[in-house]
Amino acid sequence: MRYLLGSCCLFCLFFVACQSDQPAAVVDSKASLAVERDAGPGFQLQVSGDTADYEQVILAREVEPFGEEAQVTQIRLSYPKITDFKAAEVKDSINAVIYEIMLLNDAGEIAYDNLQQRLDAFIREYEMAKEEMKKQLVLPNRWTCEVEIKVVLNSNRILSLQLHEANFTGGAHPNSYTRYFNFDLKTAKLLALEDIFVEGYQQELLQTAERYFRMAREIPADKPMGETAYEFPSGRFLLPRNFALGKTGIAFCFNPYDIAPYSMGTIEFELPYQAILPILRQEAVL
Repeated sequence: MRYLLGSCCLFCLFFVACQSDQPAAVVDSKASLAVERDAGPGFQLQVSGDTADYEQVILAREVEPFGEEAQVTQIRLSYPKITDFKAAEVKDSINAVIYEIMLLNDAGEIAYDNLQQRLDAFIREYEMAKEEMKKQLVLPNRWTCEVEIKVVLNSNRILSLQLHEANFTGGAHPNSYTRYFNFDLKTAKLLALEDIFVEGYQQELLQTAERYFRMAREIPADKPMGETAYEFPSGRFLLPRNFALGKTGIAFCFNPYDIAPYSMGTIEFELPYQAILPILRQEAVL
């Protein structure tokens, strides 16, 4: 299997049958951003400046239900495609990576050659499962797969994307996960935490992030993390490398099972830029 740009999708904890083809659809969208600093408590990014113009591409397939009471099985893929940007090589590079992201499986591997192959594989696997269920006189389950990349931030320097996948192919519950990708629009580079913080940032970031995590989850400051509902290694708070640069701060994301049971869902919290200004490389995000 191939892996997207090495380890960019490995979001480990941080530290120390009738088928109908639906045509592709596009939705025009654009946004822009500049920086606002004032004497007050806020530090945020606001609209105004050069940004990437993009359209939202949608591909979908579905299978007619088997039996009157069965629901439609379907797969839907949606992602942004940059249509206009001042640097053509940056546009082309980011578009190529976005397309590869849409080819990832749960393990972060590029599992398909193209999106048509992904659509076909899902329908083919369902058809095979349906035939087995029919042999067992069982009404086939509805299968669903929705993969969407949407723009979180589109500034003159940063393009942040959220990948969300939800699928159900039988079992006790659907499966889902969220991953974030942050691009430097000057270089098309995928940004890591090391790119946006000054050298030696780790301890201050970890301590500040834990404070905001506790506030978001209403955990008393003096309560040991090992005595909460969250399962961190050694009972100590850790940050995920799964993060999104936003307008007012950095959102960190824990997927189901990362630190808590599936029933608690995706866990996110925001760390305001204002709280980390001393360690933030402002030139990297402005």
